[in-house]
Amino acid sequence: MLAGRPDGDSWDSTCNDVADAMLSAGDTLGTAQPGRRGTHHMVHVGVSYGGGQPEPMNLANSKTKSNIAQSLLKHDGIRRVVGFASSALAFYAPKLYRHAADTLEPLYDHYPHLRCNFSNSVYPTATFNLGPQVVTLEHVDCANLLHGWCSIWAGGSFDPQTGGHFVFYDLKLMVEFPPRSTILVLSSTL
Repeated sequence: MLAGRPDGDSWDSTCNDVADAMLSAGDTLGTAQPGRRGTHHMVHVGVSYGGGQPEPMNLANSKTKSNIAQSLLKHDGIRRVVGFASSALAFYAPKLYRHAADTLEPLYDHYPHLRCNFSNSVYPTATFNLGPQVVTLEHVDCANLLHGWCSIWAGGSFDPQTGGHFVFYDLKLMVEFPPRSTILVLSSTL
């Protein structure tokens, strides 16, 4: 689901600030090594439960990445982008949104050590893909909720007719994904 972007001139300014913050964060990490999702730095934050964990846990990072994560989580522009993504989920998939909210609230109550990334979002985790030209490789996030929609935001400035496409390999479909836009996808299956 291409959720697009909010109306208004301030969105472009917000997104430019976010892109600058993420580019700066990536610069502090040096040269990225190739990985399963591409050759760029990633910072994962939030709550995870699976892979043999005895209970839900906060994702762990190195000290450097933890500092980057805390800085990005406090960024007003990132909070706005995340809030739009969560609102888009509420609009396009209200039952899924309600399921997430109804599941996470008691989870945070029962496990007070768990950290909620954003007060304006039902997403329990976030991944910051950091780099000047992030290209993610074909992958599925099979540990995600099977019917859950992942939110992906396209930062930076580029011509969506010549780059920045979102490729659904299994569907043999390529979609123009404009800068400063949000798309919601079933990341565990597509």
